[in-house]
Order: sequence, then structure tokens, then C-alpha cells
Amino acid sequence: MRIHTDDELYRVDRVYLGPKGRRVPWRATYRAYGVWLVMVLLIGFVTFQIFPINASTVAAAFFSSIFLTIHVMKRLDSDRPLVTLPVMGWHELTAPRPQPQRHERHIVKLRIQRWPAGAEPRRRWWQRNREEH
Repeated sequence: MRIHTDDELYRVDRVYLGPKGRRVPWRATYRAYGVWLVMVLLIGFVTFQIFPINASTVAAAFFSSIFLTIHVMKRLDSDRPLVTLPVMGWHELTAPRPQPQRHERHIVKLRIQRWPAGAEPRRRWWQRNREEH
């Protein structure tokens, strides 16, 4: 008896490699390109509101959007679609947390002792004898 699973559906890799004859050197799904486009627009809008538009801010927005897209896509698979990430983030932020424990105050008395100039402090139990050196 053979059992057929739906694994063949998930083996299909919907990847755009570029036009025929001119392949791109990376593999990215169509979903990754969409996430990247949204990231570029959001990061670009926020960045250009704060900083003036020049080559360094454009490059920073471009590369930070690539970095964020890679990290978002690492968390996505066929069982966890993109829609679940904001919901999961909201649940993580609004989840009830236990109250931090209150710490008791401890009072420590310190004593400052003055030493005359050039005087040797007394030997402590963890120090070696001065004669052993």
C-alpha cells in the first residue's frame, strides 16, 4: 500500500532566475521580491523624511531593505505565510507578562580608613607573605 503525501506540492520552487540566457546570480521567490519592494518603499520613505536624499542614504536604504528581506524570508515557509508575521508580532507584544519581583533593600555600612603616606597596608588572608617574594 502506498501513501501519497502532498510533499510534491511543496517541492515546486517558484523562483524567478531572470530572463532566458541572462540568469541572475541569486535565487529568490516571487514573494521575496514583493517583500523587498515593500521594504524599499517603507525604508526609503522613512529614511528620506529624516535625512537628505543623496547617494549614501539611497545605498543605505537599498542594502538595509535587502538585509531585512532576508531576515523576514527566513521566518516564512509553506506553513507560516507572510500574513502571520504581523499577527504573531502583535500577540508577542500584547501577551500578559508576570510582574517583575520586587527586590528588598540591603543597607551596607562602609568605613573609610586613612593611611599615612608610605605606610604598608596589613596583609590579607589571600595575599602571600612579603618575605616569600
